[in-house]
Amino acid sequence: MRDTLEVFGARLPHLADVWRNDVAGRLQPRPANMVSRASREMFADVSDDIRRAAEISTERALDPEEVRQACYYGLTEIFGA
Repeated sequence: MRDTLEVFGARLPHLADVWRNDVAGRLQPRPANMVSRASREMFADVSDDIRRAAEISTERALDPEEVRQACYYGLTEIFGA
């Protein structure tokens, strides 16, 4: 996920626009709110899943906190804070 956000980072405003104008409005309020909250909740703290994700790439020494921050930032930019 971190790599995807890095690749498409320049498109975050466009993705946020698609979320707000095309996708979120087609969902019932509760599921739309769940999506918006999920990124904040999933990436609020470094978890075991984030640590494992950071360890996957042995060529790059990824810091779990940096992975968490990148995912938190990117997803909150798309789905809102």
